[in-house]
Amino acid sequence: MFATIAGLLLFAGALLAAIPLLRAINRRLLWRVRRKLTISYIFIGVIPAVLIAAFFLLCGLLLFFNVGGYMVRSRAAALSSEARALARLVATDPGAGVPRGASKTMASRDQIPAWVRRDTDYAGLVIVGEDEPETLAARAVAWIGGGGAAVVDLPFHADLTAGDGSGTPLAWVTFLDATEWPTGAQHRTTVPFRLNVEDVYRQIAGGPSAPTGTFDFSQFLLVLVAGVGALFFVIEIAALAMGLGLARTITGAVHDLFEGTERIRQGNFSHRIPIRRPDQLGELAGSFNSMTASVEDLLRQKAEKERLEQELKIARDIQMSLLPQGPVRIPGLALTGYCEPAREVGGDYYDFFEIDDRRLGVLIADVSGKGTSAALYMAELKGLMLSLSQRHRSPRALLIDANRILARQLDRRSFITMTYAVIDLEARTLTHARAGHCPLLHLPCGSNGAGQVRTLTPDGLVLGLQIDNGERFNQLLEEVTTPLAAGDLFVLYTDGVTDATNDTGEWFGEQRLAALIQAHGALPFEALRERMRHEVDAFAGAQAQHDDMTWVLIRIE
Repeated sequence: MFATIAGLLLFAGALLAAIPLLRAINRRLLWRVRRKLTISYIFIGVIPAVLIAAFFLLCGLLLFFNVGGYMVRSRAAALSSEARALARLVATDPGAGVPRGASKTMASRDQIPAWVRRDTDYAGLVIVGEDEPETLAARAVAWIGGGGAAVVDLPFHADLTAGDGSGTPLAWVTFLDATEWPTGAQHRTTVPFRLNVEDVYRQIAGGPSAPTGTFDFSQFLLVLVAGVGALFFVIEIAALAMGLGLARTITGAVHDLFEGTERIRQGNFSHRIPIRRPDQLGELAGSFNSMTASVEDLLRQKAEKERLEQELKIARDIQMSLLPQGPVRIPGLALTGYCEPAREVGGDYYDFFEIDDRRLGVLIADVSGKGTSAALYMAELKGLMLSLSQRHRSPRALLIDANRILARQLDRRSFITMTYAVIDLEARTLTHARAGHCPLLHLPCGSNGAGQVRTLTPDGLVLGLQIDNGERFNQLLEEVTTPLAAGDLFVLYTDGVTDATNDTGEWFGEQRLAALIQAHGALPFEALRERMRHEVDAFAGAQAQHDDMTWVLIRIE
């Protein structure tokens, strides 16, 4: 048992050690496509044909030797019957003659072995002589009424070749059951025989068929089978030649393509592949030549694109530097913001302005559109709001002045939504106006969990619309003042937060955002900001961000 286990482990170790060697040989041998195609064709076309031919050859041999064995057994049975008839003849007429080579004897009952039945005649194949190989004979015993028996032996030979000597005989062996005469023991003995293919065919065909011309019908079928076999062989040779030629054609084109790609890899874009044939491979070579002609132009475009991307990256860094860096903490107040453009640069903007010792301005805005144009308007808006925040203490007055200026600066397809709030720490109030922007969320006393999120939505149009000189804007714009208490939380955001969608097209929405603030409003600023970002990202899943996303958190301490 241990030797078997050790042998199996040794075999497994040798197999594992041979795997890398076989892989290396496979890479070396089958690196060229021509070899792969040739070997594939051999396995697909040649080997199956050889196996089919071998299969039919083995079937023919099996049929031949089974028929030969059947003929040997039939001869043995016929010879036994002939011996039985001769024994009965000798029993009635002891002077009767027997065929040449046969023998007859008259024996008493005591000379006949006891295993031979006394009530009936016997005939069968027996082993005579003690020499090797064993000698067989058909022996028959016919009982005589006076108490004796006539014994006749006919020598058995298995030469099944035709008497005319036509054809080349084939030698084979079969097995026959023979009886050991003294004891009656049965033995299976090996009997060699020789047989012609013509004899087998005649045996199967049941004798000669009706003649057709100089051939009988059976011979005609043989010639037809031989012709089909020869045709199959010729077709296989032609298919092999065509397959190898096709493989050479294909692999030649592949080699030309390989050489071309190597030249391109080395930087030689002037190399052209020769077009040898007006077929699909030739079209492929022409397409490759067209591709190499445009590769250099594509590389120039790639370099230009990389340069633009680098410039946009620099623009993003500059734009992010325009926003407040990190959280702001002043006595009684904490502020922080987050901005994530959908592209390299965006149009969302938030800022904090120190108006005086007791008042602080908070701004969040969203420029329509995305990308470079929105980013430029955002930069322009920052400069404008820095100036206006020092001139106006009222959010409504600031937005009216900003609308008057922006209406002359923006093109007709652009506008800006904005919420501007002024926090008065001495009066403990937050006054804000909303120019078409998202609502302001207020969580009163969020630290104890008793307050409910309020949505503050004063009326107002967007900034920058070039209509009626701003009269409609001035009429609709409202200003709301909210008293402040310790623990109050205010959230300003852009529509990129609520408009985030998941795989089913569902929006994140204001209700989900309000529930998020309600549940986690008591968290520290950094934790709350990360929680908001995590919830929005988890909701969107694999969906790409399609709008700039910004929010500002204000907590009264």
